[in-house]
Amino acid sequence: MKSSELMAKARQAGTSARVLLDTGDMDGACNRAYYAMFEAARAALRAAVAPPVELEAIRTHGGLITAFSLHLVKPGRIATEFGKSLNKVEELRLVADYKGDPIEPEDAAWAVREAQQFVQAIQTTFFGKSPKYNDSSESPHEFRSLATVGRTRMRLKLCARAMWQTTGIQRIDLTGFLFAWERRNPD
Repeated sequence: MKSSELMAKARQAGTSARVLLDTGDMDGACNRAYYAMFEAARAALRAAVAPPVELEAIRTHGGLITAFSLHLVKPGRIATEFGKSLNKVEELRLVADYKGDPIEPEDAAWAVREAQQFVQAIQTTFFGKSPKYNDSSESPHEFRSLATVGRTRMRLKLCARAMWQTTGIQRIDLTGFLFAWERRNPD
C-alpha cells in the first residue's frame, strides 16, 4: 500500500474517531483515534526511511511503534511527544477493546485531539502539505469537505438518538458509516 493510501486511511479513521466521540462512543473513539495514528505512522515509515521499512515485516502493533520510535523519533525527525502520545493512545485502545474498563470522556477527547495533531504532523513533516479531506490526489467523491462532515455528524447524531429512543440500543458502532453515507448522499 502506498503512503498516500495509508494517509487517506489515517484521515478517515481520524474523522470516524471524532464522529464516535461526538455520539458518545468513547471506546470506538479511542479505537479509531489509535488507528488514525497507526496508519499515519505506517505512512511515515514507508515515506521517510531509506530504504523504506517493509511494513509487511512488522507483524505487531508493538513492532510498528518500536520502528516508529527507532527510525523517526530517536533521530529527531518527529517530535518526542508524538511517540509518547502514540504509546498512550494505544494503551487507551487496549483498555477500550479488551479490558472492558470504561474510558472517561476526557481521555477519549484527548486521544482524538492527539490523533488529529499526529496525523497533521506526519502529513506536513513527511508529505509537505497540510492535510485535507478533499485532496486532489484522491477522487473528489472519496472525501467531502469539513462542512459536509459537520452536517453528516449532525445527521448521524439524530439517527443514533432516534435508534436509541425506538430500540433502546445504547451503543452504535458508526465506524466507516460516515464515508459510505457521504458517497451515497452527496450534498
